[in-house]
Amino acid sequence: RSAGLTGSSVLGLKPVGRSYSGNDWENYSGPYGASPFDCSSGSSCQISPPVPPEGNTYILKTYATPSFTTKETSARFLEKGTFGPRRSEIDSFTSPEEWVSTQLKMSTITSHRAFFRERVTHWHTESTYHNLLHTEPCNEGARYRKYAFIPTDNDRFIKIETSTVNASKAILSIDGVTRTIADKPIGWGGSSTVDGVLSDGEYEVCSFRDLEGVHTEVRIIPFPGAGCKDLWVGGIYGNPPIQFDDDHLPDNPTIDLDG
Repeated sequence: RSAGLTGSSVLGLKPVGRSYSGNDWENYSGPYGASPFDCSSGSSCQISPPVPPEGNTYILKTYATPSFTTKETSARFLEKGTFGPRRSEIDSFTSPEEWVSTQLKMSTITSHRAFFRERVTHWHTESTYHNLLHTEPCNEGARYRKYAFIPTDNDRFIKIETSTVNASKAILSIDGVTRTIADKPIGWGGSSTVDGVLSDGEYEVCSFRDLEGVHTEVRIIPFPGAGCKDLWVGGIYGNPPIQFDDDHLPDNPTIDLDG
């Protein structure tokens, strides 16, 4: 049931109080819900509302209550009290009181934030549209990118090291983190020609721009005063793909996701 203040139209109803399934009346929030209900008699509730404005009156409306099965009632409660119940939780549910008591007595406190992060594909500052980064790579919800460098690498330094395992390979890293094991030579030039070869060392990333079909444009400064030049890896222009192998990273076994 709902008690409210109305004028000439029921559409203008301003709620005052409500009662669900025969329970005690309670106030609505808002300017017309300030008068308290007194349900101390046990059999009825009393209220002394203020005199309504001219042209308005109080009315009492009754709404049909739908009937729910025991499982439906349990599900409705658990949907409001949790992220969403499993069928087994609905089947084992006994009462709201017991459920709350069980929650308070749990010996292990779980983190909603940790639960959320493990199951949500969320954007990270080290991500592009190629990559949705997850802090635990083998956990549910992990995402991977295909190419070695990302927009936040601007103004960082790519370190080039010739592999001690295979001289035809170069290890490309940023801030001590290996990004890819690439085919040599590592060069610089324009978008259509290679003008020089980069020796082992560190080179500043001066520009990063997404381009359709070329895996993004990565530009570096090959030597002081040269300005920004396009990066070429293994004779291919653009952002190199990520490639790892067990020979170069023996402590981090490689899984080939392409089968």
